[in-house]
Amino acid sequence: MVSILVPCYNHENYIEDCLKSLCEQTYQDVELLINDDASKDNSWRVICDKKQELERRFHKVYMHRNENNQGITKSLNHLLQHATGEYIKILASDDMLDPMYIEKCVDYMEQNEDIDAVITNLYIGEESVNYSTRKDCTEFYYGSYPDFLGEGMLERVYQMDDIAAPATIVRKRVYDQIGWYDEKLNVEDWDFWLRMLKTGKRFGYIDEPLGTYRKNANSASSTVANKNLERRCLRILKSELRIIDKHKSCVNPSIYWARRNRTVMGYFYIAVNNHLKKLELYTRYQQLIDKWILIRNGK
Repeated sequence: MVSILVPCYNHENYIEDCLKSLCEQTYQDVELLINDDASKDNSWRVICDKKQELERRFHKVYMHRNENNQGITKSLNHLLQHATGEYIKILASDDMLDPMYIEKCVDYMEQNEDIDAVITNLYIGEESVNYSTRKDCTEFYYGSYPDFLGEGMLERVYQMDDIAAPATIVRKRVYDQIGWYDEKLNVEDWDFWLRMLKTGKRFGYIDEPLGTYRKNANSASSTVANKNLERRCLRILKSELRIIDKHKSCVNPSIYWARRNRTVMGYFYIAVNNHLKKLELYTRYQQLIDKWILIRNGK
């Protein structure tokens, strides 16, 4: 059985498309677990209105709403407590899957027992894309074939974070072996991929666009300028730095410093270009810290 975990926050305009794409999966042995993280819009109402339809389609439906906003990692860990499937598929409530996604991924993994997770390609769409227009998208997440089984995978993911979370399904045994998501972080998937790779886990790839990633200006990882930009960027920057430092022992020091500097400078330019004073102060502080450490180490 496959457990599909859907974390939701303020996605009233997208959650129905997401759920429709799950209901139309050709693979039947599925349970659905949804967590609304105290949305301020009508997301929870939309979810509740779909309850009977979801219960007719899935073997089990678990729906939960946090009383207060807990963040993505706590929401996912809550859902993992209730997941019973052999495979875990996490899908943000503004993304969509192709009807054949689960069937093709499960078939691939059943034929490749040594593979711990499988990734597919994705369509990338604007906010206006919906379930019926998803195949009109002309942009793809992977423009060329990615070698997920080649040498240097750990260093590459450390530098690029190029595993597409909306396109990835993981065996439940992986969570049992390496643990759930780090609740101190807001970039939970990047840290989880690195933990998988550090323990020798292997990724497979299906070269088909079997899902749709929606560019949402208000998503947790968006750097699109709006009233929430500075808050989002500060949160993401702090999490990225924690992950970079957490896993620095697994890469060469030159790679560590290049990755850390790229992160800090990237958010510095966002701060300057959008007149974000708190973000600019924080990134300048990080630059000074980095210089002090390098001077102290005689570099």
